[in-house]
Amino acid sequence: MVRPPRAFAVALAINVAADAAAQQAPPAPPAAAVAASKSPLAERAARRADCHDTKVLAAIRDGLGWLRSHQDEDGGWDCDGFCKHDNRPKGADAGEAHHDVGVTALALLAMLAEADPLYDAPIQRGVDWLTRHQGTDGFMGTTSLDAVYDHAIATLVLVEGYDLLRLERWRAAAAAGLAHLDKRRSRGAAWRYGFADGDSDMSVTSWCIEALAAGVAAGFEVDATAVGEALGWVDGATDRFDCRTGYTRPREGSARRVGDIDRFPAYLGEAMTAAAIHVRLLLGIEPAQPLVEGGAAAVNGLPPHADDPKALDYYYWFHASQAMAQMPKPTAAKWAKALDAALPALQEHSGADAGSWAPADPWGQAGGRIYSTALAVLSLQARYRVAPAPLAQGLPRTGPLAPLRDKLLRGERLAAFELFAKLGRPGGAGADEFGGVLAPVRWSFAVECRALERELASHDAAKPEDKDWLAYADMLERARLLGRGAPLGADAERRLQELKKDAKAQREIDSGQRLRALREKLDAHRGDRSKLIEQVEKLADDFADTNAGKLARWLAAQLHSGGARK
Repeated sequence: MVRPPRAFAVALAINVAADAAAQQAPPAPPAAAVAASKSPLAERAARRADCHDTKVLAAIRDGLGWLRSHQDEDGGWDCDGFCKHDNRPKGADAGEAHHDVGVTALALLAMLAEADPLYDAPIQRGVDWLTRHQGTDGFMGTTSLDAVYDHAIATLVLVEGYDLLRLERWRAAAAAGLAHLDKRRSRGAAWRYGFADGDSDMSVTSWCIEALAAGVAAGFEVDATAVGEALGWVDGATDRFDCRTGYTRPREGSARRVGDIDRFPAYLGEAMTAAAIHVRLLLGIEPAQPLVEGGAAAVNGLPPHADDPKALDYYYWFHASQAMAQMPKPTAAKWAKALDAALPALQEHSGADAGSWAPADPWGQAGGRIYSTALAVLSLQARYRVAPAPLAQGLPRTGPLAPLRDKLLRGERLAAFELFAKLGRPGGAGADEFGGVLAPVRWSFAVECRALERELASHDAAKPEDKDWLAYADMLERARLLGRGAPLGADAERRLQELKKDAKAQREIDSGQRLRALREKLDAHRGDRSKLIEQVEKLADDFADTNAGKLARWLAAQLHSGGARK
């Protein structure tokens, strides 16, 4: 079963202090304060009601209509045989038969995203179908190598369905799905195809973390230590200079099926970077955090296009849309503008396929037309499916916890932690009074602290020539703040003092920060490109003895040749 969270290193039980309450109007009684926060279903419906783009709404409506018309009577979707609903034989748009669970889950996610009673009946039939396809070990899927995808997405649906519709008959199945995910994780790392076999990849891990984070929001107990180790692995697979995340390690592109590398070049998308941003934001990491902000610049540097078949990638566009919907408005708007032009242009408008999207991307052969249509719809729905600052959504708008909610909504995570810890008093009345709504916040901080502990241990174990000093400096500053009053914070303070005395490390950090800033400008197309390249070359000359200087030399050559990702 899913293990309860370990004791957080910092005592974070919350008691609301009088000085914080005084910042507000007279606080509402506890029950009224909690009630002041809408249900997840109502919150999502309200966000949908705020969307007035008729072109986008029409594309979503038609896509959901196609999905609904291709649901089987028993509640599932047939990945390879969906065309029976059109009275036609299987065609090139059929997916692989062993992914019925996965595409059923994706179609249900799209319907759940609407928060509209219109889809309650097909949702209930579909989620019931998933529960009937769950084994005694909690697993949903087949014996295929990549069936963990199907299980993770199906678990997300069970949890989200339970959280939104509150049908008690789904609770046990959702808990069993979460427990299975916990058992599959490679200890000290994340997830891949095997069962705790020591291997991890960003793609599988993103779905697993999203399901577990949704579980916490829905009131399930999820081990913060386990998710923290997974987050630490994600950060370890991210290049600190350009903030891009690799498939299994830094500077590795997205995976491709055999024979598809030239057909769909990985450098035309940033699916793994987008997935990493998405899970960080779901776990409460703020948009201004360097890996999030820098990664978003890289993603916005490769926006969707309808006119380039090689760059067509519904999987990338899905992850990016979920991530960018949680970013500040200018960043989010840039991605949305490109997406809103590309996806409606690619949608089918006639015949049996009207409303759907052809599976013409890197993974269309596996998922077929149901996969491509569901992901396209989910990408367009991201503006209201994903809540900004997820941790703030369960907190009351009024009363003593409102200041904490406001800080989280503004992306002031470290300031929110300061308030969270300042108001806390182990065993205090506030911890009991607001324990339920505060649980996800407490869990989020525990996750990040465990991730930092893992990353610091990895730094210590690395060979001198392999140490990433920029990453180390980033970690220490956050550990100092998040671990204040606990061993983690004291250790970070000691390490920072030692780091200041290390001239070579400081030079690595300085050069790394400069290179990261230049990469963000290049990705965001800010400033004169030729002048930026000159600055990269100068950095390479001035810091030739550092890792950043060597990387800048390579980057300058790539930019001159046109080979660097723009």
